[in-house]
Amino acid sequence: MDPTTWRPEPLLSAAALLAAAQVRLADASSAMATASGPRTWSGPAAEQARSCSVAITGGLDGLTDVLHRLESALTRGADQLNGLTATIRVEELALAAGGTDVLGTHPETAFPAVTRLAEELDSQLATALAAAIMDLAPMSRPPVARSLFAVAPAALPIPISAATPAALSFSVSPPTPAGDPSAWWNGLTAPQRESAVTEWPEIIGSTAALPGWARDRANRLLLDRAESDLTAEVVALERTPRTWHDLLDGPGGLAGEVTIGTFGGGSKRVAYQQAVGKLTAVKQTRQVLDQHDGRQRQLLIFDVSGRGARVAVSVGDVDRADHVAVVVPGFATTVQRDLAGSDRLSAELADEARDAATLVGDRREVAVVSWLAYDIPQASDTLNSGHSVVLRQSAEAGARSLADFLRGVRPERHLTLVGHSYGSTTAGLAAADGGTNVDDLVVLGSPGLGVEQATALGMPVKRIHVLEADDDPVADLGWFGRDPSAMPEVDRLATEAAQLPDGSAGSAASGHSRYLASRTTSQWNVAAVVAGAPVVRAGRPAPSW
Repeated sequence: MDPTTWRPEPLLSAAALLAAAQVRLADASSAMATASGPRTWSGPAAEQARSCSVAITGGLDGLTDVLHRLESALTRGADQLNGLTATIRVEELALAAGGTDVLGTHPETAFPAVTRLAEELDSQLATALAAAIMDLAPMSRPPVARSLFAVAPAALPIPISAATPAALSFSVSPPTPAGDPSAWWNGLTAPQRESAVTEWPEIIGSTAALPGWARDRANRLLLDRAESDLTAEVVALERTPRTWHDLLDGPGGLAGEVTIGTFGGGSKRVAYQQAVGKLTAVKQTRQVLDQHDGRQRQLLIFDVSGRGARVAVSVGDVDRADHVAVVVPGFATTVQRDLAGSDRLSAELADEARDAATLVGDRREVAVVSWLAYDIPQASDTLNSGHSVVLRQSAEAGARSLADFLRGVRPERHLTLVGHSYGSTTAGLAAADGGTNVDDLVVLGSPGLGVEQATALGMPVKRIHVLEADDDPVADLGWFGRDPSAMPEVDRLATEAAQLPDGSAGSAASGHSRYLASRTTSQWNVAAVVAGAPVVRAGRPAPSW
């Protein structure tokens, strides 16, 4: 018995399938109870039919009761297993903090409390399953209908042939890494898809080719799991008082990595800070998803495996929207600090796009994605060669993930990619990667798109829209390739105060970070591109450099 490998998802998946089966059985029982033959039908055959109906209805009700009890046992077991998983995580982190090799331990000896809880849980589930089997045994006899009327199985409204158990199997294997995930998904039945989401959330949630609703469901499961794991990790890494004796004689001593302070070591301090940051990001993500503002949101990416959280949240249903925009932020953005603000801007952009679309008679749905799903450079990374904002590494790595995400948007959608600041470099490199189905690229305050020529982006130059505020110092840097506003034939859109196509007044965008501010000309222009509506073009000439 190795409880460290146990997960609650299979129990929850089985409980969900049992709940669905109960609904179908209840419907069948109700239909059977209300069904009757012709009013004039009487005699021995009619009495036998009524007896058969009563017997079958009773059997259906009994089976429903058995499934309900088993479902309740599985749900309780999943709840207990969540607690068990958290306990294991705390125990592992405690051992690791004490210098013990966790990978070399045996759960039975290293975690006696965990083993005891696991044995109790295993016994409870075994008892519940045995009771269900005992209850189902009397129901396995030949049905009354068959013994009374000798009806062939194929003639019954509910098949009872030997093939039925296989047909009711909802378990499914995950897609192979080299296979086609779309083909795999399309080959599943609806119950199998539900089972796949709960049994393989890491795979479903991170596979861009799968429907948004499935990724959202899977990533919300991972969100719940991450909150439990990170809470335990923060507790285990919590700072503890240290003494000079610890410094001299503790793990590492003067020659090790131990430093004076309450954490006892630089690596532990970093691990604690990262865990706290990711836990805060998890809570921020949950708050964004749980807003009650009448808008649908989908968690399309969720990953806390790296040094920080990576998240993508849509305002609107990406499976149904005809206009989809993906907004990529730039330097110093974090999930824990900025997701709520990014989500607010996305919601306002979606509203503005819908309003702009009405000018051309388009009332189709709009979805806007806040894509904070790459390792965004932070101020503290400036001298870090792997993550510095002055280098391309983070943009290149982010572009690969972004391109994969964009390819998951169905090609018949009107797809707009919006990049701000360093995010525009990431967006430009993703577009240049090819095959992303991007129809329009909008860049805001861009330090460069990673290319010298607009044609290198592999899309019509006039579908590349550049916005640059007068007092934005970043937009003229041309640090990552040529300044986009100086590229010939790109579509340069206004950011100054102007009358908008809907008759309202748009205010000027100022500085580097207000391109999507409410009621600005630049916000209208971005929304109009998303909706395929009229834009306001820049009045001043392009720079000559």
